[in-house]
Amino acid sequence: MPINPISVLWMVLISVQALYASVQVQAKKVAILGEPYEFSVSARGFDVQFPKIEKIGGYWVREVKSEDELVIIGVTRGKQVTKHYRFTPQKDFTIPSFDIMIDGKHEITPAQHIQVKQATQSHFKDFTLQASLSHDNLYLGETTTLKLQFWYKDLEDYEVIPPRNDACFVQEISDKERKVATGYEDTVLYTLTPKKVGTFTIPAQKVQAKIKSNGKRHTLDIYSNPLNLTIHELPKDISLVGNYTLKVWTDATTSMRADPTILHVAITGEGNLENMDAIKVSIPQTTIFASDTQKTGNTYEKVFRILADEDFTIPALSLSFWDTKQKRVVTRHSEAIPIMIVDKLTKGLSMEEKIFYFLSGAMMMFFIRTLYTKAAFFRPKKKENLWIEKLKKTKNNTEFFSVAARMLGKDKALDRLIYRLEKCRGKEFKVLKKEILTRAKNL
Repeated sequence: MPINPISVLWMVLISVQALYASVQVQAKKVAILGEPYEFSVSARGFDVQFPKIEKIGGYWVREVKSEDELVIIGVTRGKQVTKHYRFTPQKDFTIPSFDIMIDGKHEITPAQHIQVKQATQSHFKDFTLQASLSHDNLYLGETTTLKLQFWYKDLEDYEVIPPRNDACFVQEISDKERKVATGYEDTVLYTLTPKKVGTFTIPAQKVQAKIKSNGKRHTLDIYSNPLNLTIHELPKDISLVGNYTLKVWTDATTSMRADPTILHVAITGEGNLENMDAIKVSIPQTTIFASDTQKTGNTYEKVFRILADEDFTIPALSLSFWDTKQKRVVTRHSEAIPIMIVDKLTKGLSMEEKIFYFLSGAMMMFFIRTLYTKAAFFRPKKKENLWIEKLKKTKNNTEFFSVAARMLGKDKALDRLIYRLEKCRGKEFKVLKKEILTRAKNL
């Protein structure tokens, strides 16, 4: 019986497929706690179909890369498909068996058990990574400096992996490299600001180095020593940490009834002032306007404008904080400031000065009366018109109120409109401003 050449070729192809079809799982036997773990699955054949991998050991798995490569299987072109997967395990797990369909046949990969371990310091002849903390015992709100020192002799490139820690905010301060007797030294500094109370382990930090060995490039993970950090709770009602001074002063201790008393509160120092509660001042029977807090260097200042009809006292203010050097609560106090309210500002005069000013005033009044009767250009409301012009040029309700306050006491209806300015904003302020100007013009 003659042999059909096509049948022979078909049988050879089937044999070649069976011989060269293969699957392989590449996975490290140990995963580092807190770091992404990556493995790959490769399959070779003419028609390759992968299963969908969503979870391993209860952890969500993400496919990060897929590669297709043309290969020769026997005498025919086939392909090798490699898929890379990544997830972050927190405990030991098993990579299960995968059922991969290759050229219509099921190929089963073997299961692999993987251990999850804390990273420990690497020991290499030419590479060393050392970690240290400026302080390892802190109160919530204090900061510490993490120093990473990497010594190496020769490598193609490297990357210092930024620290990750759920217990602290991390910010890089500096990165300096220099040549030393044994090779090179790279020192990286980070500020760690605790977010919660407790004792925590800062895991071993990592440098990924690219080295060349036997003509091939490799990636080498170099780990530092782990560190411990203890964070204590601050005393009750204390949120500021550092060292501060408190300064409180006024522009004057005597004010006219319609003029605001200007109060300044300044806090200067190093620490976490951004956590400070808003500075507040409360004085009975006064109206207080507070500006936004201004920051200049390491000083926070706030200005208050205080209006009153009677004498009042600015109470003593206090600032409490946790002193990082003394390790205790320190409170700064200011002195109370009495303020006198008058209808007209005067100064102490001698009897001779009083007589001189009295006679001068009498002569001036006589001169003015003469001008009043004879000068056609005299206008008694000129001063009021200038006041209205100043009102029109103000840019916000605070400035408007400061100018408008000078007319308090001249008209009850106008007084009521001016006092409504304290809570006005936006469109309501524009409407009220117009009412005040109209009322003022009619006085």
